[in-house]
Amino acid sequence: MKTYTVRAYRSQDTVDQGSDYDRTCDTLKEAKEAARYSVTEEFRRLGEMSEVFGYALVENADGENVFDCFAKPSAHLARG
Repeated sequence: MKTYTVRAYRSQDTVDQGSDYDRTCDTLKEAKEAARYSVTEEFRRLGEMSEVFGYALVENADGENVFDCFAKPSAHLARG
């Protein structure tokens, strides 16, 4: 069975420092959904984190990056 790993980071610039969140998923569809969710304000609130993850990726079982996801700018930041 193939598995996929979701890794979330504060930003794309912090990838070399290690992920801040990891999750294993059974399907690519589930992994993509988890990656997209991990960079949302709702995920930040539920995890009681101080900031939203800015970047997430999905790796296949071979460690190859198969999907990238970036956080959308916050509405309050866009108005600033």
